[in-house]
Amino acid sequence: MNKNNTLSLLSLLLMLCFCGFAYYLFSKVEKEKNKNELLTKELEKKEAVIKNLLDSNKIILAQSMEANRQLSDYLVKNTENFPPSDTLKKIIERSEKVATDALRLNDLPKYQQATKLEQEGFTALSQNKFDVALDKFDKAEKVSPSFHMAYEISRLLKKEKPNFENPESQKNIKEKIITNYSWRAPKEQLIILKQQVKQ
Repeated sequence: MNKNNTLSLLSLLLMLCFCGFAYYLFSKVEKEKNKNELLTKELEKKEAVIKNLLDSNKIILAQSMEANRQLSDYLVKNTENFPPSDTLKKIIERSEKVATDALRLNDLPKYQQATKLEQEGFTALSQNKFDVALDKFDKAEKVSPSFHMAYEISRLLKKEKPNFENPESQKNIKEKIITNYSWRAPKEQLIILKQQVKQ
């Protein structure tokens, strides 16, 4: 064999090796592409399942909040004639805790906003600014229905609005809030209200 034939053969062999390597890389890329497509489809399915679960959770949360509201309405109307038992109070508190926890998981910014409004409402109560307190609790309830006892306090304040300037009525409002509507209330403001009622 002459030198040219050897070089040609060597070049041909190198080209075959290069083609084989290119085919190997191409097939590997195709396998990865197919694998990625399968993973993408699986992720899309899981995403759809999670979205359905979240939608279902929001529906259940809305139904729970509506049930809490109806129960609260019933209790507000009938508390004076039929005070709720301790068992009923615990059931209500548990139900409201579930709704609050669900809200926190589903919409943290609204939960934080409602917490801030509730705190401002209790501060306003301790300063005898009942109109401001009504506004804060009303907003907290609108931002987050069934948030703690915002709805119940808002209703009480609306009912007592004509008596906001009367010191005896102010004391009675605070007593009712401490006794009936203090679940998950900010502790510092609650202590202040209790001290004011004792005076």
